[in-house]
Amino acid sequence: MDIGVAIVTYNRLEKLKIALKKYENQTILPKYIIAVNNNSNDGTKEFLNEWVKNNKEIDKYVINLEKNTGGSGGFYTALKEASNLDANWIWISDDDAFPEKDAIEKSIKNIEKHEHENISAICGQVLNLDKIDIKHRRRLKIKRNKIKQEFVNEEEYKKEYFYIDLFSYVGTIINKEKLKKAGLTKKDYFIFYDDTEHSYRLSKEGKIICVPSIKIHHDETINSSDKCTWKDYYSIRNKLDFYKTSFSNRYYKYEYNQLYIKNNIKTKIKKILN
Repeated sequence: MDIGVAIVTYNRLEKLKIALKKYENQTILPKYIIAVNNNSNDGTKEFLNEWVKNNKEIDKYVINLEKNTGGSGGFYTALKEASNLDANWIWISDDDAFPEKDAIEKSIKNIEKHEHENISAICGQVLNLDKIDIKHRRRLKIKRNKIKQEFVNEEEYKKEYFYIDLFSYVGTIINKEKLKKAGLTKKDYFIFYDDTEHSYRLSKEGKIICVPSIKIHHDETINSSDKCTWKDYYSIRNKLDFYKTSFSNRYYKYEYNQLYIKNNIKTKIKKILN
C-alpha cells in the first residue's frame, strides 16, 4: 500500500521547507514527493532544483511552472503527474500544511482497515494553533431549493472515523483509480472551491472517510476584511459554478440570490457575477 505526496507551492519557501521535511521524516516514507512550483519569485525554484537531486529513499519530482496558475492550476498539474506514477494513493496538500510524524503510517493502516469499502478518499484532522479547524470537513444537506454545507462538529472528532461529503485538500489522500474516474481539479478555478467541487465528484465514485487520529497542522493566517477583493471574485464565481454544474437549476438560482443578499454590495457583486 503506497502513498505518494503532491505539494503545491507559491512564494512560501520557508513553509515549503518545513512541509518537505515533515514528509521526509515520516515513520513510513511516501513512495514519492511531487513539488509543483507556481512560478514563485522568492528562491523556491532554486531551492527545489537542489532538493530534487538528493533522492535518498524517496523519489522526488519538481515541476516549475512558467506562470502562476493559482492553487487550482497547481493541484491540476500535481494530480495529473501523480496519476501516472506508481502509488495507489495520493496525499495532496498546500505548502503550509504539516503532517504529524506518523500521519502516513496511520493513513496506510486505515486504508487497509477500510479496504472492504468503496473508498475515494481518506482525510485527517486539521489543526490550526492546536485547535480543530472544522471548516475542512463538511457534509451536504439538501432540502427543497436549498443546499447547505455543514461543518462536522468537534464532538465527532472523538470517534475513530466518520463519513463526509466534502473536503479541503489539507490532509487528504485520494485513491488514484477513483481520481481517474472523477477527473482532475478544475484548473480554471484559480483559487477557492476547487477542492469542494472536486471532492463532490469524488464522493460520487466512493465514500470519503475522515480519521481524526491522522493529524495535520495548518499554518494558516486568517485575515478578516469587509472589503470585496479579487479573492472574493473567485470565491463567488467558483461557488456558483459548483452549484450550477453539480445540481439542478433551482439550487443555483437560490444560491445566486443569497449571495446578492449576503454581500450587500450590489454593484461590485453584479460585476463579479457577470
